[in-house]
Formats: sequence, structure tokens, C-alpha cells
Amino acid sequence: MLFNSIDFLIFLSSVLLGYFFIPAKYKTIFLLIVSFCFYGFHHPEYLLVIFISIITNFFIGIRIYKSSIKTKKKTCLYLGVVINILFLGFFKDYFFLSNNFNELFTALNISATSIILPLGISFFTIQNIAYLFDIYRGTIVAEKNIQNFALFVSFFPKVIAGPIESGSKFLPQINTYKNINYENLNSGIQRIAVGFFKKLVLADRLASCVSAVYDSSNNHSGITTILATYLFTFQLYFDFSGYTDIALGISKILGFELTENFKQPLKAKSISEFWRRWHISLSQFFFNYIYYPCVYFFRKWKKIAIVISIVATFLISAMWHGIGFTFLIWGSIHSIYLIFELFTKKLRMNISKKTPSVIYNTASVIITFNLICFAKIFFRSGTMENAFRILKNIFSCSNFLPDSIYSETIAPLASGGDLEHLFNFIITLLLLVVFLFTENKISNAVFSKKNNFALTLILLICILLFGVFQATDKFIYVRF
Repeated sequence: MLFNSIDFLIFLSSVLLGYFFIPAKYKTIFLLIVSFCFYGFHHPEYLLVIFISIITNFFIGIRIYKSSIKTKKKTCLYLGVVINILFLGFFKDYFFLSNNFNELFTALNISATSIILPLGISFFTIQNIAYLFDIYRGTIVAEKNIQNFALFVSFFPKVIAGPIESGSKFLPQINTYKNINYENLNSGIQRIAVGFFKKLVLADRLASCVSAVYDSSNNHSGITTILATYLFTFQLYFDFSGYTDIALGISKILGFELTENFKQPLKAKSISEFWRRWHISLSQFFFNYIYYPCVYFFRKWKKIAIVISIVATFLISAMWHGIGFTFLIWGSIHSIYLIFELFTKKLRMNISKKTPSVIYNTASVIITFNLICFAKIFFRSGTMENAFRILKNIFSCSNFLPDSIYSETIAPLASGGDLEHLFNFIITLLLLVVFLFTENKISNAVFSKKNNFALTLILLICILLFGVFQATDKFIYVRF
């Protein structure tokens, strides 16, 4: 079940109503039941996957915690990590596995193409890995109540696409329920309204503009392709941050505080700052459990240790997103960016001291944004063939500026040349610009405890007037 569906709106209304009236001692089991219903709504077979994950990690966590000998603790940890990685890898890369296990599938009368990728498996699997590491490190104690642990894994606002929560933050909240109150309800509704605005009004309207160029076999002009790439970066940001806003808003109403996943990352002044602002919960996982341990392991090599750690972190990040050369190149590009930052730190500091801060900061944001967009070409293309076509279009000197701006640039992005498509394209750009210029004010309004009824009303009106409803587009990060 996806957030942007009628089914979910009915489901959420029923959950909130039930949660309001149900006694406190039954709230955990109530949320657990509705979370399982949410997860298995369209594909009940998903439930078996998440049940296996919950049971396996629950008992391995207890085993790690109870082991008094360090070698046994480490053995249990490694076993848990390996099981989780194999579990994730089997489903995530089943097309590759099917080539090697085709005879096994045939013997079991299973078609490789019938194996589906369970929603959210990438997210709750690495959350479980972090949970096991935290027990091993002594940061948390193992959860002894399987009902609580099951809710930690399957809590419906975050199970499909995060945020990825630590056990130390989420588990203590389970037994400290608060009834739905006005303050949480008001704050949550505002956050949900912002999330739906980002998804239905911005991301889904931008999607058709991007698809018109990226999913077309035509050789568009360089400027058209660049604009489509810029628009995809905005689409991805609004799509994913919109999902997170909805998840955090629902959780707020239910009395749970989840991790902030985005802090206006497209305004970052460097790539390292971008990763501190973008998909924060995933970035924290990679830095806490891969990057920093790797730096410590190779610490004698100083800067080389940092280089190795950066490459390892983004290689694993690329594999988490999917097996394929496009993701590997995307991860490699970001590795190069960060390594360049590492070795030019003093130079950039000297330049910043000699340059007016407004000019330096503005230039830094523009440069960072363009670097991010370039890497996104491989993220969006899907195949290397498509990526090379996009790059060829961009760097083609003979076809960079088209003869007709309208027919060869605006019309393709507007999904056609008629007046209706042109009008919709202009409205999309206006909404995008207005939101970007008011994002700070909107964020401050959402985080304040005041009742911003006017903001919520404006957002709802915009959703009704400009939202994309005729085709329900999945959230992009759901497929990861």
C-alpha cells in the first residue's frame, strides 16, 4: 500500500480513529497488526519475508547480548550480518541469482521472474544490521519483547522507505505512548500536507517532463537534456522528501518522533555537506558502520585511509541501490568528488577568505548542484546505453542549442507542443520556483508549535488544483 493512494487514506483514517479510542495497553499490538496489514495489503507473501527477518534478528540480537565471551559475540554478530546481507541480496538481485540457480528454481517449479522484491527490504535490513552492531558495541541492550521488536522493524510509516531508525531512539518510544493530542495532530497534519504537496504537485508533475527526455530514444538538444537532468534532481528530492514528510507527520500524530531525513540538501555548498543533508538516516548508517570503522582500521595510512574509506562507503552505497554499472558509476563519481574535496581543502579555504562570502557561497551552491545533477544522470538512466545517449546529447557541440527553442526545447519537456501541455509546464515551473523560494518559511512554519491553518489550507487547495491524480506514480525510493 502506497501513501499516495485512496486505499491508504481510508486505511490511515481507520488507524487514527482506532488508535484514539484503544486503551494504552493494547496500542503496541494494535500498531503491529495494522503495520502488518499495511505491509501485506497488495502482496501477502511479503509478510513471510518480514516475519523471517524479525524472528532471525530478534534471536541473534539476544544471543549477542547474552554472550559473555567476546569471540562468541563477534561470531554471532558476523553471522547476523551475513544472514541479513544474503537475505537482502537474494531478493534484491534475483535476476542475477537466477542465472546461477536456474536448475534449483526449475526443480522447485519456481519461475525466476515470479520472485518479487519485497517493499522496504533494503531499509529494514540495514536497520537490523545497525541494531545488531549497537548491541555488540554495548550502545543498547537487546530487546527481549518480540512484539516491541516486531513493531520496530515493521512500523508502517517507515517500513517501506525509511527513515532508518536506530534501536536506541525508536524502541524506548514504544512503551511511552501518548494519546493523540491537538498539538501532535496539528503538527502532523501540516507535515503530511507538505509531503503530499511535494509528491503530487511537484514531483509527479516534474516526472512527465523528465520522462519525456530520459525515456525517449530521440536525440534531444544539449540544453533540453540539461534542463531535464536539473528537473530530475528536483523531482527526486521532492519525491523522497515528500515521502519522509508524510511518514514523519503520521508518526507525530501517533506520538513517535522519527529521524529528520532531509535538511534542504540542494542548498548545500559542498558534496560533503550535501550528504549531511540528504537521506540523513542512510548516510549516518554508512558513515557510522562502514566509513568510520574503515578509517580506524587503516588509520596508519592517514589520508589514504580516508580515500579507501570513501571508496568503500560509496561502493557499498551503490550496491545497496542496485547491482549495475550505472549505480557503480554514480557511486564512483561521488567518491571522486569527496576525494577532490579532501585534497583541496586548504586551497578552497584560502579562496573563501579572499572572496566575498555572498559570491563564494553562491558559487559553491551552484557548482555543488551541477555536480550532483551530473551524477544523477547515471542514477536516472537505468542502463549504460541510455546514460551514454544522455551524455552525448549534453556534450554535442553541433546540437547543444536548437534552432527552435519552443519546438525543440520547451515542447519536449512539456510532453507535447499543444497549449494545454505548455500551460501545465509553465504552472509546474512556477510552483517549483515559488516553493524553492519559500521552503525556509514553510519548514519553519511546520516545525513551529503554532497552528498554521492558513498554510495547511493553501497546500490543500494547491493539491486539489494542481495535484496529479489520474495516474498513481510510486515513490521513487520504494523500488530500493
